[in-house]
Amino acid sequence: MSSICIAGMHRSGTSMVSRVLNLAGLYLGADEKIMPPAPENQEGFWEHLDIVAINEEVLASIGAAWDFIPEFESGWETADALNSLYERAREILQPFEKQEFWGWKDPRNSITLPFWKHLLPDVKVILCVRHPLEVAQSLRSRNGSSIIFGLNLWYQYNLA
Repeated sequence: MSSICIAGMHRSGTSMVSRVLNLAGLYLGADEKIMPPAPENQEGFWEHLDIVAINEEVLASIGAAWDFIPEFESGWETADALNSLYERAREILQPFEKQEFWGWKDPRNSITLPFWKHLLPDVKVILCVRHPLEVAQSLRSRNGSSIIFGLNLWYQYNLA
């Protein structure tokens, strides 16, 4: 059984990479658990809804959000406060373990990777990188954020 974590800043091609790998046989989860397409991503996000929820809760537990990345204390992923999230993550991943080749995609993985590596020490990671200015322009189109904000966020995601 091989597991793959797909990470990278939002708007960096993570959805495209996930879909290509899915077409090549990477199991991403049951169809009803995959986030549906939206106007800003008409080909689909290819994100498992329950894993996205875990990532959002992990970020919230450390005072972060997808668009706010504070400095983290070393070893934050071993905090007792995360024990219930680890339990839920194990339950969510149980159906995946029957698959030979499986993975999940969420740009937030760039930040929450220590959490997932603590749970799955042998997970392989694919990091998608796109030119920072292109990411910032895409974020401006999608969210109305400033170019400077997008560049700073790109830096934080790629530094994590």
